[in-house]
Amino acid sequence: MVITGCLAVEEDEAGEEIFELNEIGHKEGLESINLGPNLTKEYQEELAKLVDEFNNLFTPDPWMTDVIQHQIKLTSEVPVTSKPYRVPYATRQDLKKDIQEMIDLRIMTESDSPHASPIVIVKKPDGPNTLCVDYMKLNKIIVFDPEPMPTAEELFHKISDDNFFSKVDLSNGYWQIKVSEEGIAKTAFVTPDGHWEFRRMPFGMVNSGSTLKLGVNRIIGDVDSALLYWGDILVHSKSWGDHMKTLRSLFQRLRHVRFTIRLSKCILGTNTCNVDFIGHRLSGGVKGLHEDNVKSVKLSVLQ
Repeated sequence: MVITGCLAVEEDEAGEEIFELNEIGHKEGLESINLGPNLTKEYQEELAKLVDEFNNLFTPDPWMTDVIQHQIKLTSEVPVTSKPYRVPYATRQDLKKDIQEMIDLRIMTESDSPHASPIVIVKKPDGPNTLCVDYMKLNKIIVFDPEPMPTAEELFHKISDDNFFSKVDLSNGYWQIKVSEEGIAKTAFVTPDGHWEFRRMPFGMVNSGSTLKLGVNRIIGDVDSALLYWGDILVHSKSWGDHMKTLRSLFQRLRHVRFTIRLSKCILGTNTCNVDFIGHRLSGGVKGLHEDNVKSVKLSVLQ
């Protein structure tokens, strides 16, 4: 048995992973809540009580849901291979550490697959380096899933008359979805130090976003006041009572299918304060461009 975060992970007789809640590990507490600053004390206490009730749902460590699996269907049986890209020596130790952490979390494992996509190290302006697999060649032979994604305008039309918003951030949502057994080998990638493959759905692959959307919609599909756009779930309501009912229902459903939430990335119960959502900033049903997008517009005008 391996203990990862707040999960106890073991395998049954068929080799399937069993996840159980554990009271130790990377659990986010009440100090991580981001609440709307203009909420009354009563509303703030209601939210804090709700979060405390579902405390084992809030962790940066991804669980693994059984609500859906990621399928990878190819148009060719010829393996996709590439030599590993060069990785700066200064980041090699960080890369090894990141891979080991993902192995410990059962996100990936060593591989002997005939497939081998390269990786690139992306430097975030406000954070650490990020490992990204370059699936460009593989994506060309993946059968495309035409699952439609809603447009920003469609989403904003749904929430235009609402007063309370909560943005719920899934803890590495892609990594909470298992890759189908026959698809695991196709996710394989190479680094200068090894050959690995994903057991959970990777970023950068065609159809990953569609799989996440399908999975989450199976959970919230009949909840009119909750919607998904990429990794964020937005709860929107006209009244505070309805907002709390929807949040409770959402938390119950996510816990039932083993999806975790990163509390420190959420904003709960905001009304007049701003919520960043799909590149826009919401405030009392009104949308405006996010500051970063405003800068982009200004730059394009100047060029």
